[in-house]
Amino acid sequence: MACSESDDVRDAVRHLLLLILLFSLPVPIYATTIVGVRTAKEINIGVDSRLTVVLPDGSLSYQDGCKIVQVGNIFSAAEGPFKGYGYDVQSFLVKAHSVGGDIYHIVDGFSDLYAPAWAKALQALLISSPKQYERMRGRPINVFFFGFSGDTSFSLHRKFSISGGQIYIQKSDCPPDCDKVSPHIRAIGHFKGVSLPSLETRSTVDFIREAIELSIKNSANESGPPINIMRLAKQGGQWIENEKGCPAVQPY
Repeated sequence: MACSESDDVRDAVRHLLLLILLFSLPVPIYATTIVGVRTAKEINIGVDSRLTVVLPDGSLSYQDGCKIVQVGNIFSAAEGPFKGYGYDVQSFLVKAHSVGGDIYHIVDGFSDLYAPAWAKALQALLISSPKQYERMRGRPINVFFFGFSGDTSFSLHRKFSISGGQIYIQKSDCPPDCDKVSPHIRAIGHFKGVSLPSLETRSTVDFIREAIELSIKNSANESGPPINIMRLAKQGGQWIENEKGCPAVQPY
């Protein structure tokens, strides 16, 4: 039996009401620190463990959590809404990965799924909790994807931001954008007014640890210990530091 226009309207209303209900609850976001160092042969990723939660009145509370997620051969870390309510980074990465394709196809598929869903979620948040909405709309969502595809290491970045009611996506892919740069460094955190340590005089792991420690020291509780560090190679991945008990790396 074909659906009538009234059925479509009822479904749309139910969907909106569900979003309003979900966003009447605390909204988890990551005001986080992520540092990734990519070479042709290996990738090292470090993150802090502080999770920031936006409450319905717009105030903040803090939890601890594991911030690196594996989906197949892709390892993702995000600054932004990462977990919760079906509109998180992880759930859409799983959906995009299930379609298949190479890493670029999967990440572009993720972006195509995530951007409109997040726009709808924000509209529901505006209705249910304007103070939460004001907190969320001014925070871009930075999602990083790391891993190996055959012999090739990759480090991809997608930034979602809002302007004039529209969501814009900026992307940076390595390769090809890093062909002449090795190692290729991605770092996001509380680095205003501080300089990153020198990678030339430190091991990669020490560089990542010191950079995250600087961000934690420079943050207003929005980044915090412990620090988790992972190393990826084409043969597989392993945890170098895993104090939050993140899941074991699965073969890829």
